[in-house]
Amino acid sequence: MVSKAAMHPHYVLALSLLLPFGPASPSPASQAGKSKEKAYFAWKLGPEDFAWFGLDRKENGRLRVKNSRITGRFPRRAGTKGVFGWEVTGEPGYFQTGVLGLVPFSVGTSFRGLDQVKVGVKRARFVFGDLINYGLVELRGKWKTTSVEGGKATQEGSFKFYQPERPVRLGRIVFPKKRGRRSLLGFRLNVTRVFDYRKGVIEKIQAVLEGSFSGGGRGWRGPERPYKLEDSYTLKKVFPYRYKGFEKDVVAAIDGGVREIRSDMRRRGRFHGVRAGNKRDYEPGYVALALLTLVKAEVDHKDPLVQKCVEYLRRNPVLNTYSLGLSLMAFEAYYAPLGERDDLISGRISKPYLRHVPSPDLAIMKRWTKRLESYVDPRVDKAYIARWRYVGERSYDNSNTQYAVLGLHSATLCGIKVPPNFFRGAAAHFIKDQEKSGPLWAMPAIIHYVDLERMKKGGKNYGMRSTAKIQARGFPYLGKRGVAGSMTTAGLATLTIARSDAHGGIRGTRGMQAALNMAYTWLYMHFTVRENPGRGMTWHYSYLYGLERAMELAAIARLGPRDWYWEGAIHLLCDRFRRRGGWEGLTDTCFAVLFLKKAQLPVITGRPVKRPSRKR
Repeated sequence: MVSKAAMHPHYVLALSLLLPFGPASPSPASQAGKSKEKAYFAWKLGPEDFAWFGLDRKENGRLRVKNSRITGRFPRRAGTKGVFGWEVTGEPGYFQTGVLGLVPFSVGTSFRGLDQVKVGVKRARFVFGDLINYGLVELRGKWKTTSVEGGKATQEGSFKFYQPERPVRLGRIVFPKKRGRRSLLGFRLNVTRVFDYRKGVIEKIQAVLEGSFSGGGRGWRGPERPYKLEDSYTLKKVFPYRYKGFEKDVVAAIDGGVREIRSDMRRRGRFHGVRAGNKRDYEPGYVALALLTLVKAEVDHKDPLVQKCVEYLRRNPVLNTYSLGLSLMAFEAYYAPLGERDDLISGRISKPYLRHVPSPDLAIMKRWTKRLESYVDPRVDKAYIARWRYVGERSYDNSNTQYAVLGLHSATLCGIKVPPNFFRGAAAHFIKDQEKSGPLWAMPAIIHYVDLERMKKGGKNYGMRSTAKIQARGFPYLGKRGVAGSMTTAGLATLTIARSDAHGGIRGTRGMQAALNMAYTWLYMHFTVRENPGRGMTWHYSYLYGLERAMELAAIARLGPRDWYWEGAIHLLCDRFRRRGGWEGLTDTCFAVLFLKKAQLPVITGRPVKRPSRKR
């Protein structure tokens, strides 16, 4: 499902905004009138520093976004438009996202060949292999550096969109022909930007996208309709990597999220009764998600809202897969001891503690577990394959399957016996449902928390696992319906749980490690925190929570050179919506808080597993 906003062409506006300046320092000989001489520009951001931009936007002459509400250190829903240092220096090799746009996409072109900008005209060509709703898109035009003076360089760019009817080669990469539902033929993009080369940042960008949708074919179905979008990006602040006070800002954001949850639960009346026959009533799921978030945010168990959530789940029937999985997770977290994650990350314990659940609540959890086990797709043999839909239909989807596995895993932590075939069967299902082929890509190093300090002390880089390449293969929502970041993290989480010692270990299912390696490689290849890769802004925050689960379950601190937590956290800090400091809506706020809190407990800590020795 694609959001209505994703249908508009302004999501392609960012293509031009990031055409790079290169990795050198300004030449003192460069002057505006000397067209044959070269001016060199460089971002002075560290690889993981973040430059945040504010946005003013007009659409067909009407003001759509006004970036004026900023309180304290961060904006209030001004949006997260910015760049990390690694994204403008060409590391780790390829630009993955259109970071100044709302719907980033895979670019597939390196910045390394664009390091010299002449004072004059420079032609530019960019290819975007699968732009959401538009398919294969090519952008051609030229940059003109109009002045280099006073410590600032001004450039103007003019570009035209093309949608090729055949595969396109750019360097060593071949982009296959791909049609989209909409057309950008005839659209033009004009950009003016100012680069402060003393500070080493782009200071301001003004861009105008203009054209018209014409009837018929792949274009606008109806009479010709003109369209004009005007954007103005202004640099607001540079956040150094893990800056002083970052942890305090995270704590403040979590507190703001808790305030927003309280307000939502009170304002929307989330505690209505559930009829026993209404299996599609998801209110218990919302209440369970709120309870899980409050408990993980370390709200006192005696808090009235926490107690109200617990009592609601005790009294009302929980009848669908999402609600059952979340309710089991919430009750397990409610009875978990404090400080458990620190013990796991440090290696003091190798698996979570057993929860001591009172008999009445344990009986409720056992009923939920049995119901969840009965919802497995009836078309498969439960001894070998396990997959779920909402209420036991003859179907499945990988989102419901993920929450079923998470719920069953929580049940085992409370001492409830769950047959291991459910975990092995879910792993076998994901292995079978994984993409059948994918591009070759170097697998990133999987850096666990136990390795991080040692690597820092040894001065080692967070690089790739090896130069050897493997296929990057993700997971879809359902069968062949497109691979997405949210579903790839779901597959990683399920496989990680299944391969843990608690559920049969790595030897339980053939091909599990290979499937994990290919999925990690896909996630790294498409890594971004500003969108759900492959789905744009659809289920964006669900993807972020899925990313947290996939990384934390395996105690992964870094995916190759990427600090996934820092990138996701700075995005969430800049993207808050509510005056109370939360995000938009209950689910987004809960997912954001769970990400920031690193809520998921590891099942694999990265410590060497001691296997029993074989007797000769």
